[in-house]
Amino acid sequence: MKIEMLYPEVCNLFGDISNIKYLKKCLPDAEIIKTEINSEPAFVTQDVDMIYMGPMPENIQEVAIRKLRPYKEKIEELIKKNVVFLVTGNAVELFGKYIENEDGSKFYIEPAFYTTLETFKVHYPDRINDILAEMDRAVKANKFVVFTADDENPLTFVPENVEAVYLEITDITNKLKIFLEDKSRGSDYGD
Repeated sequence: MKIEMLYPEVCNLFGDISNIKYLKKCLPDAEIIKTEINSEPAFVTQDVDMIYMGPMPENIQEVAIRKLRPYKEKIEELIKKNVVFLVTGNAVELFGKYIENEDGSKFYIEPAFYTTLETFKVHYPDRINDILAEMDRAVKANKFVVFTADDENPLTFVPENVEAVYLEITDITNKLKIFLEDKSRGSDYGD
């Protein structure tokens, strides 16, 4: 059995590398391939039986998405061939396309958008439900929304035949008159 471990140097929050150690004890003859984040995944040129990816910091999610994007079709092919993907923690977010509501409307939240949403939650805990309700209204009104940190450079690929709206957090919070104040002082040098 051949198991590829994607990006172990950065996808190991909460000690999840122990999952691979456990698999190795259960399958002592298994070959473990550790693919670093700047390397081409082994699954591109080799047959693998399992692909493992552990949880990572949110800023690494964006890097991992960009690194895996060129292999999107290959990943879809492997899934159709029933290659096992053991994906733990927030790494599962890299492999999802979107969340679909009961009414058929769809949305996807990119990691950087989520990080900013969490910042609003800290600063405006009494308004987070208003923000979530406005996000829900936007999804229902537009049928497919990608919540992104940068609507001009989103991480999420949406096929050309799908009409999607890209919204930043300020598209939601400005409507509600909820603002994060920039309290940075700028540079103290050269003044």
